[in-house]
Amino acid sequence: MAQSPHPSPHHHSPPARTGSPQWVAWVPRPGGRPTWGSPTPGRPTRVQAAEGASPRHRSTGSRLLSPHSLLALLVLGLAVAFPLPLAAWSYHTHRKISSDALNRLPPALFARFSPYKDRILQGSTDPDTVIKDFTSHVYHVGGFTRDAERRVTELWARILDNLRRGDDGEAAYTMGLLSHYIADFNQPLHTAGAAEDANESDYHSAFEKEVQGQLSKIPIGDIRPDPVTDPLARLETIATAAHPHYSAIGAAYRRGNRFFDVRPIVERQLTAAVQHVLDYWLGALRAAGQPIDAAPVATLRQSQDTLAPTAAAATTAPTTAATPRPAGSPTLAIDLNTATLDQLKDLPGIGEKRARAILENRPFKTIYDLAKIQNFGRKLFDVKLIERIADRIRVGP
Repeated sequence: MAQSPHPSPHHHSPPARTGSPQWVAWVPRPGGRPTWGSPTPGRPTRVQAAEGASPRHRSTGSRLLSPHSLLALLVLGLAVAFPLPLAAWSYHTHRKISSDALNRLPPALFARFSPYKDRILQGSTDPDTVIKDFTSHVYHVGGFTRDAERRVTELWARILDNLRRGDDGEAAYTMGLLSHYIADFNQPLHTAGAAEDANESDYHSAFEKEVQGQLSKIPIGDIRPDPVTDPLARLETIATAAHPHYSAIGAAYRRGNRFFDVRPIVERQLTAAVQHVLDYWLGALRAAGQPIDAAPVATLRQSQDTLAPTAAAATTAPTTAATPRPAGSPTLAIDLNTATLDQLKDLPGIGEKRARAILENRPFKTIYDLAKIQNFGRKLFDVKLIERIADRIRVGP
């Protein structure tokens, strides 16, 4: 007699696993409706054929899962519960933040670590390109912070160990690594997640790409070093300050003018990123028992532009422009006659073309000699631009 396609009313368990271990789980389907992969009446499934089981799961809508399918479902479930964040700042943005922080180290420390700039910059991008520990790149205010705290604690200890052993090269690389995470926590979109805006992924990448495209036009504001003493406490301070801007970015990209609506936020947070990266580096050096100049950046190096401006510039330039920078000026001044291409490119409004022109036309006697530089008969620097960066540049003796 042919076997009935309907199960016994007393049969409530899946068949015993006496054959192949290929099938491991029963997954009930709602409503008892046959779905893809469920058996048809009178046609045994692979497991039924192997184990002599009745086709009970047609009426209940159940089906069997292979180990591979079960693993796939598990991974999918974890991905939904803990979605991986998109990149915060882009590759080039991370490099610029680290470069800006390096350029703002006190003179002795800049001289010590600038030979390892390539290692610092490599470290600043490896978390995205090599390490990929993305759950450590977010600090959700009032929420998920464990991985970020663990990673920062680990890198802080590693920097101290490298410094105490005198391995500046490895210390520089680890300082670069730490800079990546600290910079990310200053990015508002890394201070919350899907619980606050389920559609963040729709604009996250667009935001970071537009920031990268505007990097040369975004100035870094006042930097006043405040070396970190408690690495974990500072994390909370950073993220708490960044988080209020989260919703503004979403609004700008859903129904506003995108980057142009949030440019002030970007300027503020990029400056904050440079500030905090510098603070963590200085704090680690101090914690390792190594001397740092505790004075604010503004007083670490005075401008030496004491010569009068050129006759052409003197007619339009304020008479106070060539005097030493007052206390409270935001950044270290770089020497136009010795600065590197990267240092010059980091100046607001300069870019690579003007930076290369500076290298090709130096030495200079005053900062206003920049107004003499021409390209195909056109001036590359006007007095307004020179005045705008006057507190960031100098001419050495």
